[in-house]
Amino acid sequence: MVMKSFQAIFLLSVLCSRVVSYSLPLSTQDRWIFDSASGRRVKLACTCWASHLEPMPAEGLHKKPLKDIVEKVVQQKFYCVRITLGDTHVHSRYSNNIVTQTLDNLNLAQAK
Repeated sequence: MVMKSFQAIFLLSVLCSRVVSYSLPLSTQDRWIFDSASGRRVKLACTCWASHLEPMPAEGLHKKPLKDIVEKVVQQKFYCVRITLGDTHVHSRYSNNIVTQTLDNLNLAQAK
């Protein structure tokens, strides 16, 4: 009886997850990303934003405001940003800092 209940719950959860994953604009199947409306495979146009050096959140904010950087990303037709993190960000005193705190600590209030 317990096994049948488990199987029923498992099948229900699998079906629900499939419904949810196909109800959004993009869905995944294995390693591929699909447009849910057309069913076609899509490739993301991503740029990489390094954030593993000393300032931690995202490099370049000490040179240009976030608004300018975002405008440049959009201008170049990217719609996905991959942010790299270093181990020190995850396993150190930086792990509890939020972005605004880090910018304040580096006297970069104008970058917010």
